[in-house]
Amino acid sequence: MCQKKGQGSMSKRTKIVGIIFAMVMGFTQIFGAAVPVNAATQQKKCSHDYALVGDFGVRKHEMEDPDPYTIITCYHGHDKKVVIPDRITFINYNDRKVTGDVVQIDYDAFNDTGVEEIVLPDTIFALPDRDDKGLKDVLFWVHKGSSAEKEVKDHGYRYAYLKDSTSSNKPNNSTNKPNGSINKPNNTTNKVNSTVIKKIARSKKSAKISWKKVKCDKYQIRYSTQKNMKKAMYITYKNSKTSATIKGLKKNKKYYVQIRTKAGKKYSAWSKAKIIKKR
Repeated sequence: MCQKKGQGSMSKRTKIVGIIFAMVMGFTQIFGAAVPVNAATQQKKCSHDYALVGDFGVRKHEMEDPDPYTIITCYHGHDKKVVIPDRITFINYNDRKVTGDVVQIDYDAFNDTGVEEIVLPDTIFALPDRDDKGLKDVLFWVHKGSSAEKEVKDHGYRYAYLKDSTSSNKPNNSTNKPNGSINKPNNTTNKVNSTVIKKIARSKKSAKISWKKVKCDKYQIRYSTQKNMKKAMYITYKNSKTSATIKGLKKNKKYYVQIRTKAGKKYSAWSKAKIIKKR
C-alpha cells in the first residue's frame, strides 16, 4: 500500500510540473519572451512594399554586393521641388542593413506626384527615357561636370546648374536658382545605327549577352523581369564591346533584355526584347 501511495504522489507531481511547463511555454509564445527581436530588421515599408526612407521608396541595385547601389523606386511626399540624397541607408529584403549611393530613378517613380523640379545627386548615372510621363516635364538641377549632368543631357531633359560646388545634396539646395538660362531638350533627329542581340548564354546568377557590332559611340543594355521593361536596370558599354556579362540575376527567374546604340547625344530605338531564360 505504501508503495502504491508513493507512486500516486509522484504521478500527481509529474502532472503538476507538466501543467506548469505548458503554461510557461504558452506565455512565452503569447508575449514573445523567449524570441529576441532584432531592431535592425524593423524597416518601414511604403505602399508599394519597398523600403521607405523619408519620402522615398528604395531598393538595392541587383548588380552591386556587398556595397550596393540604391534605386529610387517611388516618391510619397508632396513637395513640388524634391532633393534626392546621394546616399541612403535602409534594411534590405534579406534583413541586412545597407548603405549605397543613389544611382538610378525608376521610370514611374514620380508618376502622378505633381513634382516639378528634382535636385539630382552627382552619383546618378541612370535615368529613364524622357518619354516616360512622370519625368517628361521635370526640371532637373545638377552640378556641372557630374554624371547626373551627363544623364539629363543624354536623355534630353530640361536642366539647370546648382551654384554650390559640393557633391552632397542637402535641403538648402532648394533655394538655388538657375545658373544662366534653363537648358531645353534638343528635339532634332539624326539617324543612329541600331543593333540587335545575337546570343544569350545564361548561368544561374548571370547571363552573357552578345550583339552585332555597328558604328556608334556607345551601347546601352536594359533588362527587367517584366516584358514592358518596368523597373529595368540600365548598363552602358564602350563601342569596342560586342558582348558583356550581366551579373546578380535571381535564380529561376526569367528576364527580358534589349539593346540600343548612342551616337553623339542621340539614341537608336530599342531592339526587340529577347528572353534570358530561367536557370
